[in-house]
Amino acid sequence: IQRSQRGDKESGRSGNEEVIQCSQAALTLVIGPGGETVDGIERDTGARIHTDRTSKTVRISGKKEDVDRAFEAVNKIIKDHENSSEEVIQCDRAAARHLASRRGRMERDTRTRIDVDRNSEPCTVRITGKKEDVDRACEAVNEIIGGRVEEVIQCPKDAVGLLIGREGHTIKEIERNSGATIDVDDSCSPCTVRIAGKRRCVDRGCVAVRKIIMEKEGTLSSPSDLRTRLGGKRRRASDASEGSREDRDKAGNKQKPNEKSSIVDQKIQRTLRFGTDL
Repeated sequence: IQRSQRGDKESGRSGNEEVIQCSQAALTLVIGPGGETVDGIERDTGARIHTDRTSKTVRISGKKEDVDRAFEAVNKIIKDHENSSEEVIQCDRAAARHLASRRGRMERDTRTRIDVDRNSEPCTVRITGKKEDVDRACEAVNEIIGGRVEEVIQCPKDAVGLLIGREGHTIKEIERNSGATIDVDDSCSPCTVRIAGKRRCVDRGCVAVRKIIMEKEGTLSSPSDLRTRLGGKRRRASDASEGSREDRDKAGNKQKPNEKSSIVDQKIQRTLRFGTDL
């Protein structure tokens, strides 16, 4: 850091100005996302701050007490950057996806900045901050990705839609039930399904994924198919039962006219013998 100081004699006001020279990276931190950090310092101190990326300088002007407060705030940011540490950890894509979903909370807990690059192969996790904070963040990251295994399953393109489900419902349900992280790459044919996590979680995820693929290929009956077949068997059994009942009824009906004719014959015999009416 290079610092220069001068009074505001030209304007005739009792003022002060500080000029700080720093690295480009430190200047970026002073400015902050969309100028958020430097605007906050101006608001809190009452000083005016002008940053110049070309000369890599921070110019602070205003009343002396305001300039002093702003200088301390800017100097702290630069010092923290100079004392910061950086670690890079490599991991597979599924682990990177899992880390990305938990990045915000990990950054708050460890007070570090964590950047996850999922486009590289292998993926990279970049952790920056104070040395002790970076060490804690590295332990947390390694705990998440440590002991993880990965399985790759080839999936036909026409089965990807069934595997993912409407709005990702099916694949999310598999992840929730198995505890594994599932990443589908449909840019190749056949598509690749990466299942990562602890061994038992990956095993459960593989079983669920393979079952869906087999259902699509027709090598495994789906639950609906089983229900249809079972319903057909029940209907056939019911039809056979109805058929046997009808046969018994027909046989019974054939016997009933004979019974009626014998009763009529008896009545005729009684009429002829005793002269009674039918």
